[in-house]
Amino acid sequence: MKEKFDMKSVAFNKANITHLADSIIDVYLEFEYDKFLNTIFLQLDSLELKKRSNLIEDALVSFLPKPFQRGVDVLLKILPDEIIDTENFGYDGFILMPQAGYVTRCGMENFELSMNAFYEITRRFTAEFHIRFFILEHYEKTMQILEKWCMDDCPHVRRLVSEGCRPRLPWAFALNRFKKDPTPILKLLEKLKNDPELYVRRSVANNLNDISKDNPDVVIKTLISWQDDTKEMRWLTKHALRTLLKDGNVDALSLLGYKQSDKFDVTITLNATKIYLGENLDFNVEISSKEVKPLKIMIDFIIYYKKANGSLSPKVFKLSSKTIKANETINISKKHKLANFSTRKHYKGEHNIALVINGKIYDKHSFELKV
Repeated sequence: MKEKFDMKSVAFNKANITHLADSIIDVYLEFEYDKFLNTIFLQLDSLELKKRSNLIEDALVSFLPKPFQRGVDVLLKILPDEIIDTENFGYDGFILMPQAGYVTRCGMENFELSMNAFYEITRRFTAEFHIRFFILEHYEKTMQILEKWCMDDCPHVRRLVSEGCRPRLPWAFALNRFKKDPTPILKLLEKLKNDPELYVRRSVANNLNDISKDNPDVVIKTLISWQDDTKEMRWLTKHALRTLLKDGNVDALSLLGYKQSDKFDVTITLNATKIYLGENLDFNVEISSKEVKPLKIMIDFIIYYKKANGSLSPKVFKLSSKTIKANETINISKKHKLANFSTRKHYKGEHNIALVINGKIYDKHSFELKV
């Protein structure tokens, strides 16, 4: 059996924390080296990733020199070499996460020093989780800095502009002001949409995907205005619309060329209507087009899972994307495993399955799940 990857132990282990302490004492001779390490190691093994980062951050706040100007100067002196690559640069940089946290905790009243620290940290890791605190506390000044960084020569800094202001950034708190009105973000993304680095454009797409969850019409309108028929923009558009596509948003589908049609005959055939937990739901889909021209189709299926209270909860799964010819019939077979996961528990009883073509639901069938 393949061993499960333990990210917390790779990102924050005793070796790289000791290396951090070694680096600090090299430039700050009064550093209480043993106390710093003992404070962390006493609790480290029992904590998950984010709490490990918070523990190291707490120790930095306690043991770096005061005031903030001295403490941040120590951290800037021990920064590793800048990252040149924009893909696959591993987990070594995670040790900088608690250092960015230190800046947030101690540098809120020293805006310029803090922004400079974030700038330098980002060239080696990222400050996307921590600059959000400054968006809350120093909104105007932080947005001005982000606008300036849109033109920076470092792709990591340009990416920070987009990642740092994502309304729903994973592992971070939501920026509710941007969920209500994403206009200030869009002004920044406008400057980054044609960035030469996919790394940056991917962040732009992820930001738009965040925005689409609260303001779908704004995202569609923005992407329509951005269309320039390049492969880069086509990729960005599809990636930005992925949540709306999964939700069957007609405007999002139409923007990518997936038009709805009333000229389909659709049949789902289940290999069995009684299935035990752990088995596969096997089914075949037959789609016949009566259109006189080829049509791009995005084919999904929905499983309506029975919940503990007896109600049904729909979950959309991708099946296929293709072009169906005029008067063509296509067949697709699928095996979908019905097993419990950490994110889903199954309950016995009647479930439903339906097909979705370009956002339109076809041919719902029921099956019984036995647990």
